[in-house]
Amino acid sequence: MFGVHERENAENTLLSQSRALAAIADLIDYRFNEVVDAVESAWDNHCTIVFSGVGKSGIVGRYLASCFNAIGVPSVFLHPSDAVHGDVGILQGAGVFIALSVSGETKELEPIINRAVYIESPTYLITAGGDDCPLALNVQNVLPLARLPEIDPSGMLPLKASLMQMALGNALVAAVAERIGFNKDRLAELHPGGSIGEKLREEGAG
Repeated sequence: MFGVHERENAENTLLSQSRALAAIADLIDYRFNEVVDAVESAWDNHCTIVFSGVGKSGIVGRYLASCFNAIGVPSVFLHPSDAVHGDVGILQGAGVFIALSVSGETKELEPIINRAVYIESPTYLITAGGDDCPLALNVQNVLPLARLPEIDPSGMLPLKASLMQMALGNALVAAVAERIGFNKDRLAELHPGGSIGEKLREEGAG
C-alpha cells in the first residue's frame, strides 16, 4: 500500500530535482555557446564527438553520445580503462572531447584529458566541481553544474547530479540540432525503425 509518507517523499524529491534543473539553467553562459560552436565545427569537418566518464557519469556519457548520433552528429563513448589500454587513439579523429565528472576529481579521466589537450582537440568538462577542480585545470572550458545536496538518505548517490548532467547534455543536443538544420526529414533518414519511423512514414517525411 502506498503510504502518505512515501507520497510526500516522492513529491519532495521530484520538486528538489526540478529546482536543480532551474539552478543549472541560471548557470548557462558563453561557455555553452562555445561548446555548441565546437560541436558544429566538428560536424562540418566530419569529425567525431567523444564522451568519457566513469560510474553514473559514464552512463550519461553513453546516453549523450547516442543522442548526438540520433541527430547525425557522429559520437562515441570512450571508457577510461579502455583508453589506457589502446583505445585512446580514437581521439585522433575527435572534433570535440567532453568529459563528465560530478566531483571534477576523477583520476581515471586525467590521461584522456591530457591526451586530448596534447593533440589540440577542443576539450570540455561537465562538472559540479567548479572552475578550480583538478580536472578543470587543463580543459578548454567547464560547463558547470550546481553544487546541491543529494536526495538519497546517504546524501552521496549522484542522483540529482546525474539528472543535471543529462539535462545539460540534452540542451546541447537540442542547440546543435537547431544549428545544423536537423528536422523531420533528417530524422526519417536516421530513424527508419520503431514507432518513430512508422509515424514519420505515415506523415510522408523523408
